Amino acid sequence: MIVLNGHLTLNDLERALVPASKQLSSAATHANLLFDCQTMTGYDKAARERFVEWHRTSRGHLGRVGIVTRNSLWYVVVSAMSLAAGHPMKAFNSVIAAESWLNEPHEKSR
Repeated sequence: MIVLNGHLTLNDLERALVPASKQLSSAATHANLLFDCQTMTGYDKAARERFVEWHRTSRGHLGRVGIVTRNSLWYVVVSAMSLAAGHPMKAFNSVIAAESWLNEPHEKSR
């Protein structure tokens, strides 16, 4: 699980993605990821753009991506990022709900 707190800057995101990138590069199969953004208060445009780009370039190793947030507007943002990245990404209101979706059998479903 990757926890993102406060106002997300590009530098904060880059630091947070380092362990995820290492995990993906060493995974034998597609790895699902969970981002806990419950205490995130906002983000820079550059951070959002990098988040989408990272998902786009990591597609070959990445499975589903669950994002936990308390901000209902971010559900729309996550859907838009999923389309932009061309990758299954979904917002949830709890870690349990996100983990359930990440662990269910799937092919290229959203």
